[in-house]
Amino acid sequence: MTAAHRLPVTVVAGWHGVDRTEPVTHLLAALEATTPTRDPQRRSTTERRCHGEVVVVENGFGVTDFGDTTHLLVEEEVVHLRDDCDCCAVRTDLIRVLELLGRRRRPPRRVVLLTGDGADVSVICQTMLGDPVLRELAVLDAVVVAVDALAVATRASEQAAALPDRRAFEQVAHADLIWLSGSHLLSERGIDVAAWTMRGLNPLATIAWQQATGPLASTVQLGAYNLDRVPDRLGRARRTARVACGSPYLPVLVSCDGWLDPDGLDRWVEDLHHTLGADLVRLQGILAVRGQANRWLVQGVRTTLELADGAPWDDESPSSQLLVIGRNVDQRHLRDALAACCS
Repeated sequence: MTAAHRLPVTVVAGWHGVDRTEPVTHLLAALEATTPTRDPQRRSTTERRCHGEVVVVENGFGVTDFGDTTHLLVEEEVVHLRDDCDCCAVRTDLIRVLELLGRRRRPPRRVVLLTGDGADVSVICQTMLGDPVLRELAVLDAVVVAVDALAVATRASEQAAALPDRRAFEQVAHADLIWLSGSHLLSERGIDVAAWTMRGLNPLATIAWQQATGPLASTVQLGAYNLDRVPDRLGRARRTARVACGSPYLPVLVSCDGWLDPDGLDRWVEDLHHTLGADLVRLQGILAVRGQANRWLVQGVRTTLELADGAPWDDESPSSQLLVIGRNVDQRHLRDALAACCS
């Protein structure tokens, strides 16, 4: 499958007990709004059910009825993925379902992966980014995470930890769009508090909720894992990043002016993985590496890193910037270690 024909995958996850179908319903409506209108009377019943638009894949049991037969929810074609933390099991299931969909006469234009309750998003993202077979079949477009808006706002008002557990943080850290589920139970002030709290934990993410204004299309085709978008996303993170007071889960921005020594950069990455280990969840950055005419764009999930050339430096002063999201991140240590690589 060529790069242009790789299946875009949107992963939808959620905290334990939170309704994940709400953001999926909005996402599907947004996709439907961007689909050219076709006369349904000119298609057979089978074509109306399987017309190559969107496929929803669930891991767990049962098929959710989203009330629209234009979205493929046919049991024999929806492969149920195992709700497993084993990378090998996730890889096997993802390859199986994506190959099945890619072999269809009219492959879908998007796959929505609806994960199980409280799923480990890190495993899915790391597998999709790092596995060469999966990279040929599909491209990870975005991660959508549904959070309990009422619980977030209540915890914030009580100055308690914003997150119920580590898994909830990892989901938020991976999110490119955070959906405030149950926002209808909150006042406008409560929604503002919940959104503000989530931005403090992940400045890369867009915050959305049921009553929000704006086009539904903003919830799809985010291209969050497109390395070309790293500069724009870092710019937004710089504008919105702040310290999430009282939380061990922090996004940390570090920067360094000048050229990075390639060997020193390798040592910095090794130190980052050694220091944080499993507490490192996600990173994105722009690197100015000595001997390279172009910016290096980098993104990572846990220990999986992806690099690509960005725009040339030309006459601009070289400067490196990195956003690291993890648990108990030592900002001073990261900054000093990166500065030691600069010249």
